[in-house]
Amino acid sequence: MVDSHDADRITMSQELRRLLSAEPFVPFVVTMSNGRTYRVGHPENAVLSKHFLVVVSGEENEDIDNLYLLHIASLSPEKAPAGGRPN
Repeated sequence: MVDSHDADRITMSQELRRLLSAEPFVPFVVTMSNGRTYRVGHPENAVLSKHFLVVVSGEENEDIDNLYLLHIASLSPEKAPAGGRPN
């Protein structure tokens, strides 16, 4: 049996899987239910598990955040700076 939380998690998981495997990859921003945002600049900087998206960030890729799928409010492509591509 799948309850509404499972359905939400599965839908978010499917969308994340699609974004992470897109070719060409397009950097995206994860917005959490508390308003905090996380940038996924490369598919190797994120790992998707059953309940979490693990995002590695920081200058030297030393910051690791475990994002609970049910708390992800939205996923959006990173906006390109005026006249160029995303960083």
